[in-house]
Amino acid sequence: MNDPARNAPQSTAQDAKNAAADVAAHGKQAAVEVAQTGKQAATDVAAQTKKEATNLIAQTRNEIRDQAEQQRASMVSGLRSIVDQLTSMTKNTDEDGSAVELAARARDRVHTAADWLDQRDIPQIGNELRRMGRQRPGAFLLTAAVAGVAAGRLTRGVVAEHTDDSAGRT
Repeated sequence: MNDPARNAPQSTAQDAKNAAADVAAHGKQAAVEVAQTGKQAATDVAAQTKKEATNLIAQTRNEIRDQAEQQRASMVSGLRSIVDQLTSMTKNTDEDGSAVELAARARDRVHTAADWLDQRDIPQIGNELRRMGRQRPGAFLLTAAVAGVAAGRLTRGVVAEHTDDSAGRT
């Protein structure tokens, strides 16, 4: 017959086995959910990182473009100032000679350069310079050297002017 004392250990063992299977199933399900949550979190972090990097690149480009535009405008202003000075030099003299003629030529060329810069935006200037560099590398290097010297002198003059203004205010 059925001995209840004998069936009790089997029932307890079966209950323990069933409980262990339930724990294992729940553990497996929990592991799957944790893995899915981790995968989703990693995807979210990657998407956010990509978005932030894209924003940073765009912001950097905008800042560089703004700074280049400010430099272009400053250079146009400086060149126009040089044109004014050369104009004053050539008009306020009664003498004719090679120095006056050279100053007039320089004035005309600086005026042309200022107009050229003023009529173009930064990408156009870059494209023009690349095209010139490919077509005539020697002329490009010479022009770059002259522009560098002119920019240095212009910068030095602007700094000296600001230094004089600051000293006069104190």
